[in-house]
Amino acid sequence: MTGDPENMYVAVPDSYCDLAYFKELGVEFVEGRPSDEWGFWEFLSWENADKYHADLIMIDRVAV
Repeated sequence: MTGDPENMYVAVPDSYCDLAYFKELGVEFVEGRPSDEWGFWEFLSWENADKYHADLIMIDRVAV
């Protein structure tokens, strides 16, 4: 996942090589439903951030 002040973004694991690799190793991911605009993220408002339950949250950070 990643986020900004307005939204939380849940990744679609098959869209990312590192997440797909972890999936091949047996890691079970919460899989976001691709949005029409960006096919590799599900957009959620922060009010709906509890839609998925997970034991571990992996956060994608972009260096600026």
